[in-house]
Amino acid sequence: MRGRSRVACVGVGSTGLDPTLGAILPLVGVALGAVLALAWNVGLKRRDEKRERRAVAHLLEDELTAAGRRIEAIVAIADDLDRWDLLTDWSPPVDAWKDHGLIFATHVAREDLSSLRLAYTSLAVLPDIVRRSQDASEKRRAADDVLDTLHRAREVCRKYGE
Repeated sequence: MRGRSRVACVGVGSTGLDPTLGAILPLVGVALGAVLALAWNVGLKRRDEKRERRAVAHLLEDELTAAGRRIEAIVAIADDLDRWDLLTDWSPPVDAWKDHGLIFATHVAREDLSSLRLAYTSLAVLPDIVRRSQDASEKRRAADDVLDTLHRAREVCRKYGE
């Protein structure tokens, strides 16, 4: 055995690895792959939720802005021509809120959601308030209050639309 090299004495087919380690390494690779896939999917889900939140925030802001402009225009006409009936016959836009409000509610803080609810509720009851009020100053005050709630709700939409 003196002339033979040490490698030849080790034996044919031996890798020199502990068999336990050889069984564990593939399992570690599978576990690491699963963790990386999970992290990747969580990141993609967060990105998609952020995009969805932004899109809904923009839709709601547009809807609230359109309602506010309509109220402002009607109030300007009603003050000059005593045409408050234009506001009582109007049904405010609420399609984006009906279609996407629940989705948006999962992404916003409670107080922000309350501001949005108040704005849409105020929009819904404004025609009734104007119809029942006798005094033009009460009608104007109600419209101004609704415009204030719309402004706060639009700020919430801007906050989440960034």
